[in-house]
Amino acid sequence: MHFCVVRVFIESILRYGLPPSFLAAVLAPSAKSEKKLRSILEKLCDGTNSTYWKSEDDSGGMAGLGGDVDSHPYVSFTINLI
Repeated sequence: MHFCVVRVFIESILRYGLPPSFLAAVLAPSAKSEKKLRSILEKLCDGTNSTYWKSEDDSGGMAGLGGDVDSHPYVSFTINLI
């Protein structure tokens, strides 16, 4: 879990620059409500820097550059707890 926290911090700095100003949260939505939660987060993160991270098509804007298949205007990681 500590590595995930460090990764969120680094991704936030790389995407949005200094000084760091972000809120980290752990969310566990049900499978049915994940799409609704992501749309709410996109509305909350609608800013000048977030338009770069929105994909122009449904295939994901950063997929060709080695990024995640799903690009969002916020930092998002999936953690599998086994």
